Amino acid sequence: LSLAVGKDRRRAAAEWSRGRTFHHEVGSALLAKAMAASAARVVSVRGKPTKKGRPTPLNTVEMLKLASKVLGMGPFEAMQVAERLYLSGFLSYPRTESTAYPASHDIAASLAEQARHPHW
Repeated sequence: LSLAVGKDRRRAAAEWSRGRTFHHEVGSALLAKAMAASAARVVSVRGKPTKKGRPTPLNTVEMLKLASKVLGMGPFEAMQVAERLYLSGFLSYPRTESTAYPASHDIAASLAEQARHPHW
């Protein structure tokens, strides 16, 4: 982190070379110094590409947790919505606890069936 603060035609630079800090006191002190300044200017931003893997299928328990946390739905309502989505052809069977397919599962046939679906 590089920080430069300018005030009354004077400029003070600060370098933070420790990387991330997980100390509440250090973070609070840095925040207090930044908040005391009347203005701030971002000089540069550097980023690095990240790679995010594909999500794994949700089992019922995880689906219910996310429905509650993200959507504020109770378990009964979440299961009703999942069932309606299943009956409308938008998702696979909602009441499974498996996140892996058996070796005997014909993935190509499943994909071909979906490819012929009129909604796609």
